Amino acid sequence: TQPVRAVPAGMNRYEGLLDGLVQTKGINSKAQTNIQTGTINNMLTYGALYDVQSSKVKWSGQQYGKNEEAKTGALFVEDAIQFESGLIVTPGVRYTNYKLDGSYGKIDDSAFTYGLAAEYPLTENFSLLASATTLYKGVEMVDVLARNRLFTATNTNLKAETGINKEVGFKYETKNMLGADSLGFSFKVFDTTIDDYIVTTWPNSTTALIANAGTLDIQGFESSFAYAKDAFNALVTYSKSDSKFKNTGLSTQREPGDSLSINLDYAVMKNLSLSWDSLFVMK
Repeated sequence: TQPVRAVPAGMNRYEGLLDGLVQTKGINSKAQTNIQTGTINNMLTYGALYDVQSSKVKWSGQQYGKNEEAKTGALFVEDAIQFESGLIVTPGVRYTNYKLDGSYGKIDDSAFTYGLAAEYPLTENFSLLASATTLYKGVEMVDVLARNRLFTATNTNLKAETGINKEVGFKYETKNMLGADSLGFSFKVFDTTIDDYIVTTWPNSTTALIANAGTLDIQGFESSFAYAKDAFNALVTYSKSDSKFKNTGLSTQREPGDSLSINLDYAVMKNLSLSWDSLFVMK
């Protein structure tokens, strides 16, 4: 439970204490099986998951918006096929069933998604990477702190976001360079298309409309540098992306922009580590 004083005392007649409770319960099971066929090695990964997410919010002791619940069930399998040349091709498939009982009404949806990835080593240290994955994202619950919890109009015609993500890149890994036990660098370019992207609009001050706004394109790149020495590990990642809707040419209000993350970790002893994480976001 997270109590939040949303409006300072004396500033508004709607002042009060907002208590939000979000719970996620579920199970996730995954297994692997290795199958050798001649010079070809198959590493099968398969499993299932089921989780239930719920949210309840009260404002000064009174129910604030609709209590919501989302249920997700999924089955998945992928096969990492490694050939004698070192080439690894990984096809995969996932079935997802998603049910939402929330502010937009009741939604029951399901979809198959597919993925195909490839990795080819040009040398012992340098590999080329490529992948394509179809996407599925069910309609999410309203944020527990969102001001539109009370004003969201029912829309059972909302569609889940679907699309495809394509990536190409490379990775370089080596040992005993620059004083490090291991060192790595990777770079990838991605192109993501999201169909039926969901947006929130306010036609007036008391009505929030949630609707599908068409197709959103996102392009960008991500690069990372990893360094390990004895008990010390560091990872620095820089990413840049730009988005625009196909029908308007405008970017989304949630444009991720540029970001730089720094992750440092030091193992003081076997069961104790010190970590420092920072994320810098630049528009």
